[in-house]
Amino acid sequence: MELVLLGRRDLLLHLDSRRLLGAFLIVMGGWYFIRWSDSLVKWLDKGELKEAKYALYPILMVVLGGGLMLVAVQP
Repeated sequence: MELVLLGRRDLLLHLDSRRLLGAFLIVMGGWYFIRWSDSLVKWLDKGELKEAKYALYPILMVVLGGGLMLVAVQP
């Protein structure tokens, strides 16, 4: 069995990629939320359950992106 230790530079690059992915998810989730905001109104005001997925996906993207960035900055 071979033990491979990551160098400090490799570890920092790995953490930076998680931060970038988290930031990307937050930005895209915000963009989708703005684009599909009428689905939120249709879901909550008119009771159209089919529109719920278009309102919840962007919110989920923002929450997951924030969680990923939080995990990435932990020592």
